[in-house]
Amino acid sequence: MARIRFYTDEQVARAVVTGLRRRGVDVLVVGEIIRGLMVIHEVLEADEMAGRVEYL
Repeated sequence: MARIRFYTDEQVARAVVTGLRRRGVDVLVVGEIIRGLMVIHEVLEADEMAGRVEYL
């Protein structure tokens, strides 16, 4: 059976996201994804990122 994944933005209360995760719901917050991409950008040089796909 396929799992449902929820994507939320920063407007959803943190307590809602935390509560859903505690209950086993797969919740991704757009801000967390962006912060993850920023870390990748800070760690890798442009030539190291060429031709790569990153999964968060």
